[in-house]
Amino acid sequence: MEEYLFRQDTIAAPSTPAGRGAVAVVRVSGPDTLKILHPLWLGRDLETLVPQRFSLGRIKTSSGDLIDEVLLVRMVAPHSYTGEEMAEIHCHGNPHLVKALLAELYRQGARGAEPGEFTFRAFRNGRMSLVQAESVAALIDAKGDWARKNALNVLAEDGDKWVRDLLDDLLAIWVPVEADLEFPTDDLDSLNLEDLLPPLNQLLGRMIRLREKAIRFSKLQEGYRVVLA
Repeated sequence: MEEYLFRQDTIAAPSTPAGRGAVAVVRVSGPDTLKILHPLWLGRDLETLVPQRFSLGRIKTSSGDLIDEVLLVRMVAPHSYTGEEMAEIHCHGNPHLVKALLAELYRQGARGAEPGEFTFRAFRNGRMSLVQAESVAALIDAKGDWARKNALNVLAEDGDKWVRDLLDDLLAIWVPVEADLEFPTDDLDSLNLEDLLPPLNQLLGRMIRLREKAIRFSKLQEGYRVVLA
């Protein structure tokens, strides 16, 4: 598990669903992104490509056979989805093309990404909070417009700010308690436990409201089941 959490290799995977379509997108992320793409890329020098802009070129096999004409977007760390060196390859949506492209990327040293690994790396590298990472999955799996809007709101905002606020307020209550326990004989004002009840009750109320909000969000995400009799 630890090896998985702290891998620093380069990964590749399609980010569009399997099957035929107009366009398929393959993502590559990691320190060797450009090194892996160099033998396969026919176009402007990869190092000179303007980040976050499409560049037209071709992808070939290491033996020189053409795979497809593509649009490539280079993203420079830390200004990418994962916070790493990254590239997106937009090719025609033929499963055989995607398979051939991935085979060449793996041959050059990329590893097939685990499910959700791009978003995990974004979380690991500080590009998003844990709550925001979870909202990505919720947005993809949203079963209705309300679920989509809620997931998008969490993703667009500082999703775990409320957790940090609760922790800060809890620490503000705990610090004087700990000080009174550690230094009971010091010339400090004696701690009145009754003074702690109002802020604790207020904190408990906020936690209950947040729990209710989380339950509503979960139901919106999963959808309601209605019995028709």
